[in-house]
Amino acid sequence: MTKEIIHTIKKFLRVGVVAVTVTSGTINASAQEGLLGICSTSCNSQLNVALDGSGYALIGSGMVWEEGSNDNFFSQLDQMVVEIKGSSLAYLDVALNGKTVATTSALLDCSFVNQNVKYRVLKYSSNGTVDSCVGNVLIEDKMKPSIVGSDLTINCTENTDPYLLANFYNNSFPVATDNCGTPTLTFQDLEEDYNCSNPDFLKKIRRVWTATDGSGNQQTYTQNIFIEKADEAVIQFPTYLSSINMSSLDSQNTYLEPLNTGYPTLYGVNIAEQNVNNFSSSYQDQITNTKGGGFNILRNWTVVDWCTNEIYTHPQIINVLEETPTKICRENSIIFSRE
Repeated sequence: MTKEIIHTIKKFLRVGVVAVTVTSGTINASAQEGLLGICSTSCNSQLNVALDGSGYALIGSGMVWEEGSNDNFFSQLDQMVVEIKGSSLAYLDVALNGKTVATTSALLDCSFVNQNVKYRVLKYSSNGTVDSCVGNVLIEDKMKPSIVGSDLTINCTENTDPYLLANFYNNSFPVATDNCGTPTLTFQDLEEDYNCSNPDFLKKIRRVWTATDGSGNQQTYTQNIFIEKADEAVIQFPTYLSSINMSSLDSQNTYLEPLNTGYPTLYGVNIAEQNVNNFSSSYQDQITNTKGGGFNILRNWTVVDWCTNEIYTHPQIINVLEETPTKICRENSIIFSRE
C-alpha cells in the first residue's frame, strides 16, 4: 500500500517524497521542491477528481485553491490543511528555501466513488491568522479494468460452458482486476466451423469476455477455444460379455440392447447416442444357437469418421446361457441391422 500511496502523492502534489509511513489510515511524509504557494483563500466551488490506478485520490491544498504559486507567501505560511469527512489523512513536511511547512491532505479511496463530498481548506499563517474556504469535489472512477487470459484446446465431447470447463482447466476464465473491487465477467461466443478443412480441429469458438467494474468501465478480451478432432486411438469399443443368464431376459430381450451392453465411446461419450461431431456408429447382430439352449450374439460395430471417411470395425461377443432348459426355436445366422 505504501508504494501505491507514494505514487498518488507524486501525481497530485508534484513533490519529491523522501519517506512515507502509513499508520491507521494516515500518511506521514517529507517532501521538498515544487509546492504550490497559496496567495488567496478562494476555493474551487466544484472539482471533479478521478481515482488513480491504485484506487486513491489525494486532495491537497494545491489542487483545491484557485490561485497559483507565490514563493513570498510560502515564507509566511506555517501550515495548510484539507479536510474531508471520513477520509484518511496524508501528512507531508514540505521545504522551500529553508522554510518547512506541515501540510495535511485528504486521501480518498473507492468508498467515495460517485459521491460529491464537501471539503474545507485551512491556511495557518505565521502571524497567527487562519484563513479558510469550502467547496465540493466529485470523486469518479474512470479506470478500465484489466483482463488477461489464455486460449484453450479441448476435446470434441466436452461441454464448452466455462463453469463446467473450470472443473478441468485452470484457464477457462480470464483473470479480471480493477482499482476498485472485482469486476463482473460476461461473455459472448462466435463459432467458426472448419467443415473438416482443418487437420487438427473441428471448430473454433471466439469467446469475447467483457469485464465491467462498479462504475460501468469496461475492458474486453478474446479467448480462442479450439475443439480437437478425435482419432482412432481414443475410440473405446464395448467389451465381450459372457455367461448372461437367460432367465434374466424379458420376452423382448431388451437387456441385450446396446443401452445395457455398451456403445462405442469417445472420451466416455456414447457415439451412437450423441453422434459425436464427425463420428457416427452402427452395428449388425449375428445370432447362433448353442447346444445348451442358449445363444451367442456376434455384434459387429462400425464407426465412421465422416471427415476422413475412415471406417473402424470391432466385434463384440455376447454369450447367453440357459440354465433351465426351455423349448426355444431359433434359426442360425439370423442377421439384425441397427443403425
